[in-house]
Amino acid sequence: MKNTICLIIYDLYRGVVMTVSIVCNTFNHEKYIRDALESFVTQKVDFDYEILVYDDASTDGTADIIREYEKKYPDIIKPVYQTVNQYSLRLRPSLQNLRRATGKYVAICEGDDYWIDSYKLQKQVDYMEKNEKCTFCFTNGRIRYGTDEKLSEKQIIPWDRTSIIKDDFDYDVGEVEKMGFIPTCSFLFRNGLELLNVSEKAFKGDLYIKLSVTKYGYAHFINEPMVVYRRGVNESATALWVKEPKKYAVQCDKYIQLFTDVRSQIDKKYEPIMNMRICQWKILKYYSLNDYSELKALRKSGEIKYLKYGNLYSRIFYVSKGRFPKLLRFIHKFVSSR
Repeated sequence: MKNTICLIIYDLYRGVVMTVSIVCNTFNHEKYIRDALESFVTQKVDFDYEILVYDDASTDGTADIIREYEKKYPDIIKPVYQTVNQYSLRLRPSLQNLRRATGKYVAICEGDDYWIDSYKLQKQVDYMEKNEKCTFCFTNGRIRYGTDEKLSEKQIIPWDRTSIIKDDFDYDVGEVEKMGFIPTCSFLFRNGLELLNVSEKAFKGDLYIKLSVTKYGYAHFINEPMVVYRRGVNESATALWVKEPKKYAVQCDKYIQLFTDVRSQIDKKYEPIMNMRICQWKILKYYSLNDYSELKALRKSGEIKYLKYGNLYSRIFYVSKGRFPKLLRFIHKFVSSR
């Protein structure tokens, strides 16, 4: 941490105006971190940027690879090496690292994802510089499964979302949330915007940041596959949640709390979208726990009506889990046994 403070002071002394801070959080990403770092240092830009790598006490060779790049690019790579895993202490490494950002803009990319367009940052910054009301910019991308050499041919945000994709690619906070999954590794947003005030029980990750920064302006989508979002990473938190239903349920509660808190801090016209998200996460929680009585109670409460605000795919996905959970369980067991 002393080295980081010294680097920041040195940059201020030189009068360097940092345009972009790349925030990269990593844990046990030995197989993937090199791809991420290489995609950062090979960006072709006409401005200064810094790479803030935060290793949360990895137990594999992740830190050694980061040190290798730190030695090679000492002017731009500014790492933190934790000796005690902060996530296990219920702290938030992502927010700790975000606070280090000195750039006008912040880009996010986890250590298991990476970029495939060497002009990604330049294209996003160019748009943001010309459009001051834009507070959040994201791109399309492709999916890679673990260390598989092949990338998915399909783009993450497909054109078949006809009810969501707009001709101008500009979205307000309700529209960008309605769009659904956006690859975190594509995020670029204006630094210094005050994040929404949510409780300690709320999820404070990519969704939280996306909602917070878009609230102040609008989001712009660049429909080019500039990033790779990696799935099937055993060390990821998402993989662990799915393997353990009780932990997954706890995470669902965090998302429910997030959208509950956000609902009261944004324009009332976006309330149905926030209610839709709350309902979706309740369905996922109860379905993962096989809690059919709670799913029945959810249907009786009328909350399930908010699912109509989602796109066709999400409506089918969540309605089927909310209304026909036992049938889906039976189909899943039947397919898995074959």
